[in-house]
Amino acid sequence: MRIVLTHEKKLYVLDEPIPEAPPAGDSAALRNAHTRLVNDSVETLYEEQTRHERFDVSKALFSTKLSEESPVGPHLVKMIGYSENLTRLEFVLEQELVVDLFLQALPKSFNSFVQNFLMNDMDKTLPQLAAMLRTTEKNMKGKRPF
Repeated sequence: MRIVLTHEKKLYVLDEPIPEAPPAGDSAALRNAHTRLVNDSVETLYEEQTRHERFDVSKALFSTKLSEESPVGPHLVKMIGYSENLTRLEFVLEQELVVDLFLQALPKSFNSFVQNFLMNDMDKTLPQLAAMLRTTEKNMKGKRPF
């Protein structure tokens, strides 16, 4: 954070407290300097909050793992939500990476599905992948303990 702020010449927002607004009779230059300090501080706080949100959502998306006992549907909805949240936070992941994360989050009972998907180099959207996984799950009724 300090590196970015130094580059943007805004490091002072971390090191200096925001002074009280100058009285109306003070010079325009002093009032403009105060306004710039307040705006830079607000922008820095917003960027820091967004960075933390991106980290939290990324961590959840990258560390999510479906257990053998859990149905695939709600899990996929949750992962799609994480991906959409990252996009909203202007941290867009390539579709191929998101699909790979989905596939890696599946339990071992889906290994043959994953192998077939990868070997056939399928290019599917997230909703298409979700539909394929739901169909696979239905076909595996006796093999999955849920």
